[in-house]
Amino acid sequence: MMKTIISLATAAATAVSGVSASASSWPQCIEQNTVIRNAGKALFTNVAGFGAASGCFQDDCKNTDKFAVSKLESCINVCHTLPECSWWVFGTEEGMTKCWLRVADDGRENGDGWSSGAKTCAPPDTAELIMGNQECWVDGFDYNTCCDPKFGPNGNTQCWDGMFNYNRCCFPRHEL
Repeated sequence: MMKTIISLATAAATAVSGVSASASSWPQCIEQNTVIRNAGKALFTNVAGFGAASGCFQDDCKNTDKFAVSKLESCINVCHTLPECSWWVFGTEEGMTKCWLRVADDGRENGDGWSSGAKTCAPPDTAELIMGNQECWVDGFDYNTCCDPKFGPNGNTQCWDGMFNYNRCCFPRHEL
């Protein structure tokens, strides 16, 4: 009887809050051995400015839903920073540890060694990343103003002078 009451109380709390108890705490919120396949819900975006340099879709880190990472937290940080990202997936493809970004969790499957999580599944101290080299973003300049792919392969030429240039500013000092 007591077990039924607790289950009903948990279900009621979930219905009210929309969040299950396991989804609200780090790291228990990580869904182990779960992969979220594309299913039309991949988030294609520019991750080069965060330090992604390999493992991207068609080798284009400026328009990809996946990229190589050295650790799970890098994957979580990128998803946490992007407003459109709702889910992250962490696993190995072709011998490379990668992160995939998703806007929904359609295409959920069992997958040995894979981990997935909602955007809210993150360590408590997770902070938003700054794209590019943050040392460059002074006097009203920022990544979108100077490095957006719409400006072409060398960025917005109005941003560059003897001290600041595309290669120095549009890529962070460290890879993910």
